[in-house]
Amino acid sequence: MAKKSKAQLAARGTVADPTRKDADRLRTEAKQSVGKSAKLVGVMPEDMANEVQATGTVPFTFKSAFLLAGAVLLGTIAIPFFASQVGVSVGVSTTCAAPMLTAAALAFGRYFVDSKRGLCRGFYLTFLVAFGAMTLICWLLFFQGILV
Repeated sequence: MAKKSKAQLAARGTVADPTRKDADRLRTEAKQSVGKSAKLVGVMPEDMANEVQATGTVPFTFKSAFLLAGAVLLGTIAIPFFASQVGVSVGVSTTCAAPMLTAAALAFGRYFVDSKRGLCRGFYLTFLVAFGAMTLICWLLFFQGILV
Protein backbone atom coordinates (compact mmCIF):
# COMPACT_ATOMS: atom_id res chain seq x y z
CA MET A 1 0.00 0.00 0.00
CA ALA A 2 1.29 3.43 -0.92
CA LYS A 3 2.28 5.79 1.78
CA LYS A 4 -0.15 8.73 1.93
CA SER A 5 1.11 12.26 2.15
CA LYS A 6 0.35 14.56 5.05
CA ALA A 7 -1.90 16.64 2.82
CA GLN A 8 -4.05 13.65 1.88
CA LEU A 9 -4.37 12.57 5.51
CA ALA A 10 -5.17 16.12 6.56
CA ALA A 11 -7.85 16.35 3.88
CA ARG A 12 -9.48 13.25 5.33
CA GLY A 13 -9.23 14.74 8.79
CA THR A 14 -7.01 12.01 10.18
CA VAL A 15 -3.96 14.17 10.80
CA ALA A 16 -3.91 17.59 12.35
CA ASP A 17 -3.27 20.22 9.71
CA PRO A 18 -1.43 23.27 11.06
CA THR A 19 -3.28 25.62 8.69
CA ARG A 20 -6.58 24.25 9.96
CA LYS A 21 -5.65 25.17 13.53
CA ASP A 22 -4.98 28.75 12.46
CA ALA A 23 -8.31 28.94 10.63
CA ASP A 24 -10.16 27.51 13.65
CA ARG A 25 -8.42 29.97 15.95
CA LEU A 26 -9.29 32.91 13.69
CA ARG A 27 -12.90 31.73 13.39
CA THR A 28 -13.19 31.47 17.18
CA GLU A 29 -11.69 34.94 17.65
CA ALA A 30 -14.08 36.38 15.06
CA LYS A 31 -17.10 34.82 16.77
CA GLN A 32 -16.00 36.23 20.12
CA SER A 33 -15.40 39.66 18.61
CA VAL A 34 -18.81 39.72 16.96
CA GLY A 35 -20.39 38.42 20.14
CA LYS A 36 -18.87 41.27 22.13
CA SER A 37 -19.79 44.01 19.66
CA ALA A 38 -23.29 42.71 18.92
CA LYS A 39 -24.43 42.43 22.51
CA LEU A 40 -27.99 43.76 22.48
CA VAL A 41 -29.57 45.97 25.10
CA GLY A 42 -33.30 45.80 24.48
CA VAL A 43 -33.45 46.19 20.71
CA MET A 44 -30.29 48.23 20.16
CA PRO A 45 -26.62 47.21 20.14
CA GLU A 46 -24.67 47.81 23.32
CA ASP A 47 -22.45 50.49 21.77
CA MET A 48 -25.56 52.45 20.74
CA ALA A 49 -26.98 52.07 24.25
CA ASN A 50 -23.70 53.41 25.67
CA GLU A 51 -23.86 56.36 23.26
CA VAL A 52 -27.43 57.12 24.34
CA GLN A 53 -26.33 57.14 27.98
CA ALA A 54 -23.31 59.33 27.24
CA THR A 55 -25.01 61.93 25.02
CA GLY A 56 -28.59 61.78 26.26
CA THR A 57 -30.01 61.75 22.73
CA VAL A 58 -32.35 58.91 21.85
CA PRO A 59 -32.47 57.61 18.24
CA PHE A 60 -35.74 57.41 16.33
CA THR A 61 -37.57 54.14 16.76
CA PHE A 62 -39.87 52.45 14.29
CA LYS A 63 -42.86 53.52 16.38
CA SER A 64 -42.00 57.21 16.14
CA ALA A 65 -41.12 56.89 12.45
CA PHE A 66 -44.52 55.36 11.68
CA LEU A 67 -46.22 58.01 13.81
CA LEU A 68 -44.44 60.76 11.90
CA ALA A 69 -45.17 59.16 8.51
CA GLY A 70 -48.84 58.80 9.41
CA ALA A 71 -49.07 62.44 10.46
CA VAL A 72 -47.41 63.61 7.25
CA LEU A 73 -49.72 61.48 5.09
CA LEU A 74 -52.78 62.62 7.01
CA GLY A 75 -51.80 66.29 6.81
CA THR A 76 -50.77 66.31 3.15
CA ILE A 77 -53.17 63.84 1.53
CA ALA A 78 -56.21 62.87 3.60
CA ILE A 79 -57.21 66.19 5.18
CA PRO A 80 -56.64 68.27 1.99
CA PHE A 81 -58.66 65.73 -0.02
CA PHE A 82 -61.65 65.90 2.31
CA ALA A 83 -61.31 69.68 2.65
CA SER A 84 -61.34 70.06 -1.15
CA GLN A 85 -64.63 68.14 -1.22
CA VAL A 86 -66.11 70.85 1.01
CA GLY A 87 -64.66 73.67 -1.10
CA VAL A 88 -61.46 74.61 0.76
CA SER A 89 -58.40 74.94 -1.45
CA VAL A 90 -55.64 72.37 -1.17
CA GLY A 91 -53.05 75.03 -0.34
CA VAL A 92 -54.99 76.41 2.61
CA SER A 93 -55.91 73.02 4.05
CA THR A 94 -52.36 71.70 3.69
CA THR A 95 -50.86 74.85 5.21
CA CYS A 96 -53.19 74.50 8.20
CA ALA A 97 -53.05 70.73 8.73
CA ALA A 98 -49.58 69.54 7.74
CA PRO A 99 -47.46 71.76 10.04
CA MET A 100 -49.65 71.15 13.09
CA LEU A 101 -49.82 67.36 12.66
CA THR A 102 -46.16 66.96 11.69
CA ALA A 103 -44.87 69.09 14.56
CA ALA A 104 -47.14 67.34 17.06
CA ALA A 105 -46.10 63.88 15.84
CA LEU A 106 -42.41 64.80 15.91
CA ALA A 107 -42.53 66.23 19.42
CA PHE A 108 -44.79 63.46 20.75
CA GLY A 109 -42.59 60.76 19.23
CA ARG A 110 -39.38 62.21 20.63
CA TYR A 111 -40.62 62.96 24.14
CA PHE A 112 -43.31 60.35 24.79
CA VAL A 113 -42.60 57.34 22.53
CA ASP A 114 -38.79 57.22 22.17
CA SER A 115 -38.04 58.51 25.65
CA LYS A 116 -40.38 58.86 28.59
CA ARG A 117 -39.48 62.50 29.33
CA GLY A 118 -43.01 63.79 28.77
CA LEU A 119 -43.94 67.47 28.69
CA CYS A 120 -40.85 69.58 29.18
CA ARG A 121 -39.13 72.58 27.66
CA GLY A 122 -37.64 70.41 24.89
CA PHE A 123 -41.07 69.15 23.88
CA TYR A 124 -42.40 72.68 23.41
CA LEU A 125 -39.22 73.84 21.69
CA THR A 126 -39.31 70.89 19.27
CA PHE A 127 -42.98 71.54 18.54
CA LEU A 128 -42.49 75.27 17.93
CA VAL A 129 -39.41 74.91 15.70
CA ALA A 130 -40.98 72.11 13.63
CA PHE A 131 -44.28 74.00 13.37
CA GLY A 132 -42.52 77.19 12.27
CA ALA A 133 -40.36 75.42 9.70
CA MET A 134 -43.26 73.44 8.24
CA THR A 135 -45.51 76.51 8.10
CA LEU A 136 -42.80 78.47 6.29
CA ILE A 137 -42.27 75.63 3.81
CA CYS A 138 -46.01 75.29 3.12
CA TRP A 139 -46.40 79.06 2.74
CA LEU A 140 -43.51 79.19 0.26
CA LEU A 141 -44.82 76.21 -1.69
CA PHE A 142 -48.47 77.18 -1.96
CA PHE A 143 -48.67 80.97 -1.65
CA GLN A 144 -45.42 82.18 -3.20
CA GLY A 145 -45.82 80.10 -6.34
CA ILE A 146 -43.00 77.65 -5.84
CA LEU A 147 -45.20 74.55 -6.22
CA VAL A 148 -48.73 75.40 -7.35
